[in-house]
Parts: sequence; C-alpha cells; structure tokens
Amino acid sequence: RKMIDMMTDEAFHNIQGGTDSEHFFALIVTNLPDASRTSPFSLSDLKRAVKKATGQVLELLEQAGVTGGFTSLNTMLTDGISVVVTRFCDKYPAVPPPSLYFCYERADV
Repeated sequence: RKMIDMMTDEAFHNIQGGTDSEHFFALIVTNLPDASRTSPFSLSDLKRAVKKATGQVLELLEQAGVTGGFTSLNTMLTDGISVVVTRFCDKYPAVPPPSLYFCYERADV
C-alpha cells in the first residue's frame, strides 16, 4: 500500500495486474521526468529512475521491519535506444541475485 502511495496517479492507473514487477515498473515510471512525454529519455534519466525505485523499495522494507528472506530486483528497461539492466539482491554477497539471461537473436522456447 505504501508503494502505491509513492506512485503518480498515471503510473498507478496503468497497472493491469497484481504482480510485483508491474508495481516496481510503475514506481520506476513515477521517477522518470515527464513520464508521458513522447521524446526518448536520456540514459541517465532511466538509470536514475531505476536506482531511485530500488532505493524506495529498500526503504519500504526497512520501514516494515522486514529482515528475513531476501529481495531481488532484476530489471531490464529500454526506450528502444538505450537499455538499463540491473541484477540486484539486498543480501548480496551472502545471497547472489538470480541470473539474467539474454539472447542476441530470436530463439523458440
């Protein structure tokens, strides 16, 4: 609930389901300058938005007193020109973040 309160109305109303990924993405969008613009974002804007959203999640966990388990936030964010990729775990190095896999060409799965 507290995460939703951090989001802009526009970001919140674009959430279609209930996954943590959608909510994290909405938080990232909230942190972009003029998120509804039609021009591309700079790489520094994308990086800053992901970094801020990650910090906000960690702050929420701390406020809630969550100390058990671990939180991983693997993301790939692109505007079609630039890409920001994170592989994050709050308990690293004791708990390594899950792996990211990518492919340079189409693969049938």
